[in-house]
Amino acid sequence: MTASEETKVSNPIKRLRFKPGTDLRAVDDLPYILQLAASLESLRAAIRWFEYVSEADTEFRGRDIVITVITGTGWCGETFCLLKRGVTARTVKRSMLRGAKDLEILWDRITSAEPDEMVRNVHRIRSNHFAHWNPKVFQNYVAWQSDKPESEAFVESDSDGKFLNTRYTWPWPAFMYDLVGDPNGQENQERALAMFREMGTLWFQTAGLIAHLIPILIQERGLSLEEVADS
Repeated sequence: MTASEETKVSNPIKRLRFKPGTDLRAVDDLPYILQLAASLESLRAAIRWFEYVSEADTEFRGRDIVITVITGTGWCGETFCLLKRGVTARTVKRSMLRGAKDLEILWDRITSAEPDEMVRNVHRIRSNHFAHWNPKVFQNYVAWQSDKPESEAFVESDSDGKFLNTRYTWPWPAFMYDLVGDPNGQENQERALAMFREMGTLWFQTAGLIAHLIPILIQERGLSLEEVADS
């Protein structure tokens, strides 16, 4: 028996469902609760992906890490927006945190009318890079490259020319340039790494906040869950 099989035996999965007879259509906030659940699962997936890529021993590791940072931070920014919509609609309230100081600090950072620099950077990555590819970002990078005596390599390809081994090299430095300036500068690279580490911490904290809120919302809406018996 493998270690993973032993884990499955010692920690069997418990499946819960809404009790039969529950009028789900009558629960106005259930779609919002599902949005929160989608944000939580997206953040969890981004965290797993980042951990996997960080340990990968491939030539693509550095660029793939940048992609995972954009993705995880994008989902984090989407979650911030979702929470703020819930606050405006009074669907979620600070009192739901029940005095948990670490969650209250994070809540105040996310919902502040004047967010701190890191929260602003999360929104910036979500708006400019996460599935949007803001053209202004790339216009600025092209202008920066234009000021060089010779532009840097635009594409790399192995000698066999295989599609998956062809890499366009400008997009990720453009992302770095948008965040910290010259992506080749040692000081800027260190700033970016520090920023990435702090963003990773925010992913975990935000996932924890959402994981705290969902059961409370389910309980406050009078929804009951029961265990699904194994078939």
